[in-house]
Order: sequence, then C-alpha cells, then structure tokens
Amino acid sequence: MVSPEPKHIQPKRMARDWAIAIESRVASIAASGVAPPPAGMTVGHLIDLYAVVVPAKGRTKATVHNSLKRDLGDVLLSKLNAATLKDYVDKRIKRWSRGVTISIDLYTLTTLYKWARLGELIDVDPQSVREARQRLETKDLALSV
Repeated sequence: MVSPEPKHIQPKRMARDWAIAIESRVASIAASGVAPPPAGMTVGHLIDLYAVVVPAKGRTKATVHNSLKRDLGDVLLSKLNAATLKDYVDKRIKRWSRGVTISIDLYTLTTLYKWARLGELIDVDPQSVREARQRLETKDLALSV
C-alpha cells in the first residue's frame, strides 16, 4: 500500500507546475510574440480582464459585454472558432436580434481579440471574428457599423 503524500509536497508540486507554465509562456512569447491562452481562460474571463483595463463607458458597451458573456462567456478562448461563432449568430437571429445588433456584438468581440493579442500577448485570432461579421453581411442582415 502506498502512503499518501505529505501535505507539504502538494504545494511544492503546484509551485513547480506554475513555474513550468510561466516559463513555457515566456518561451512562447519570445519565439512568436504571443502565447497560447492560459488554460481554462474563457471569453467571459477575457471580457472581465478587458473591463478592468478599459472600463465600459455608457450602458451600450456594458450591455454588449453582458450579452457576449451570457452567450459566449463559458467558451474557452482556444475553442472559439468559425463554427462556434456561426452558432452564436444563428442563436441571436432566432432571438429576433437584428443584423446591426449582432454586427455590433461581433465588432466588440473583434476589439477584445485585438486587445488580447496586441496588449496581453494572448494568441487569439481577431480575423476569425471579422470573417463571422463578413458572413453576416452576406446574409443581408448587417448594416455597417
């Protein structure tokens, strides 16, 4: 029978794992200029982080952030892709949102992604969100924002 680890071993292992993750992130930034999103980071976490650095001015921006958090907040940044965005747009259309409203949501998400990539050095692709806006325009739903 294997005896359980002493309680002081677990914090040491956690500290070592944390240090390895930080070193890996630094190496990735040095190699490519950006690092993969931290494990478990969601769109909701990104919105919260952005709101701390760039506080929402006015109700509209806060409403858009809340809408994005409600619908996409649980999606991991590493899993947000064209299919997820298509599902998001379809869900919004079914809830009677107009094209311009959805376009504003996607524009805001593009802004969040650009900020994450350029300001926080997180490897996300703003182009994927821009393409979702372009697909929306091909459906003749969106007006220019």
